[in-house]
Amino acid sequence: MPKATAKGKLVLAAHIEMISADPAEQQPGDRIVLRSIREQLTDYDFKANKLVGSLAEKWEQTKPDAWRFTLRKGIKFQNGEPLNADAVVTSIKRHADPVANHRNLFFNPFVKDVTKVDDSTIEIVNTEPDPIQALRLSFWAIEAPKWMQDNPELLPVTAVGTGPYRFAQWEKGQYIKLTANEEYWGDPKPSIKDVTIMVRTEASVRSAMVKTGEADVGTFLTPEACQGIKCLNITPSDTVIIRTNTLHPVLKDKRVRQALSFAIDRKSVAEKLYGGFATPASQMIAP
Repeated sequence: MPKATAKGKLVLAAHIEMISADPAEQQPGDRIVLRSIREQLTDYDFKANKLVGSLAEKWEQTKPDAWRFTLRKGIKFQNGEPLNADAVVTSIKRHADPVANHRNLFFNPFVKDVTKVDDSTIEIVNTEPDPIQALRLSFWAIEAPKWMQDNPELLPVTAVGTGPYRFAQWEKGQYIKLTANEEYWGDPKPSIKDVTIMVRTEASVRSAMVKTGEADVGTFLTPEACQGIKCLNITPSDTVIIRTNTLHPVLKDKRVRQALSFAIDRKSVAEKLYGGFATPASQMIAP
């Protein structure tokens, strides 16, 4: 595999801080960092709107309650450990442990057992038929097994994965530093050598950092904070809604609910309240 030729640096002013580096306890702020360090068996391509392989090159549902995954060959973790069936079994068993009841068990609650078929194949047996098991595994990151077992006390504060970036340093409340993994197996290779993620909770502060050159990118800026800098409007996967109580004596009447809907000037809300960065919704879930 050709090595990455990463150079330069990027500073990101983030709106939320990582809480834990533990792969089984990830929350939204954690994913900003850890999706660049660890990888999963599968991933979701939002542009193509389909499930794609990551550490697994193919998979099939062999029975209503069983799935078989074939791993890519020749991949190593950032500390040199090989990615193989044993490594994947170790991570998945930890994610699925009902006694530990890790946070990420919520995303995939039906795993009963996982076994090694051969060095590059695993089989997962579920407690019940699960047609989207392959999708669920896009939430479960695979960690270097020996490192994880030898250093349980380090799991909340650092990470060793197969991804394009290595974990370098974490100063809680201040910043996290990553550096390019020059041995990264996949494409595209990392093009930026050093990345610093600085946590600043105020949108105005993140905006000011971009304006002064202290940061290259700021996340989750308000329309007001976008004045004087270039802002990109990324279509979210959620929609702002008003949910009416249809058990209320007045709101039981469909005509009343329709009147409430007609009374809302969605165009003005999008333009004035959201500064033109929103689009009136035509359905509850964004396209």
